[in-house]
Amino acid sequence: MPAVAWNTLYAPPGYSVRSTTLPEHSAASIGSLVFLSITRNGANIGNVVSADLTYANNLDRIETIRADFVRTARAKGLSEFVVVMRHAVRNSLIPIVTLLGASLPDVFQTGFNPHVDSLYTGLALMLVTLIFVLFGDPGPWWVARLESLGDALAAQPELGIDTAAVAQFIETVAPLMTGTLAAGLSFAALSCVLLGRWWQALLVNPGGLRKDFYALRLNQVLSLVGIAMVGLAALKFGVLSSLALQWSLIAMVPFLLVGLAVVHASLANLKASRGWLIALYILMSLLPQVLLMVILVGVLDPWLELRRRTSRAETN
Repeated sequence: MPAVAWNTLYAPPGYSVRSTTLPEHSAASIGSLVFLSITRNGANIGNVVSADLTYANNLDRIETIRADFVRTARAKGLSEFVVVMRHAVRNSLIPIVTLLGASLPDVFQTGFNPHVDSLYTGLALMLVTLIFVLFGDPGPWWVARLESLGDALAAQPELGIDTAAVAQFIETVAPLMTGTLAAGLSFAALSCVLLGRWWQALLVNPGGLRKDFYALRLNQVLSLVGIAMVGLAALKFGVLSSLALQWSLIAMVPFLLVGLAVVHASLANLKASRGWLIALYILMSLLPQVLLMVILVGVLDPWLELRRRTSRAETN
């Protein structure tokens, strides 16, 4: 076996990270293997192997089409279309889906950018739209579920539940539940990307996350679309306005990130104390009005250009 050439990567003090690309493995199913060796103070603490799978000879599909369950399906008299699409293709997709999940971080390894933001927001928008198309407005469903929960709480007198206040709360919250959950999932996914980008920056690109985050922005068209969503949600167009309301809640996630990027970059340009950021995050957690103000900054950023203005002020 030929000697393995190691590449030394950047690592925090006390750590050592080396990588190497192993020779191609097997005839068709596995391509190059990337091997990482991670040590701390001279002691190995872990190894990571990343493999790029290929199907050069359609090996997996050939094995699936010859499997026993496919022959059984044919013996039962199922049509060839059903045999292939329902049984063979679905089982052949298992390794592809597995690889896709493991490969998604590679899309973002060059940095956190608006395309990542738009990807997760777009997926959340499509999910909510699909729910409305298939099942209609889910608001009444949420009302029924929340009312059953309220009735269960009201059945316990020791809790002192105000049924009128609960009913008003349900009426206010139920129309927002679908969009809020979708926005929460989008925010969680983006947070995971930020966490992974931060870790990657520590290893190979110190300060890269800060630079990418400070430059995060959305264009005027997307800002106008967000404003149009809010306007449509404020009108009384039945299901369409309800759907626009869910879209508006989801769209708050990317605009919130842009607003935070504007605040961080502007304070950095002005060399302000970190106490301002700490105060901002405390106020955001306590006062929804402050959160909405940050979102509004993200929406108006293409026109306000606060980062450019603060950078120019610092230069002067």
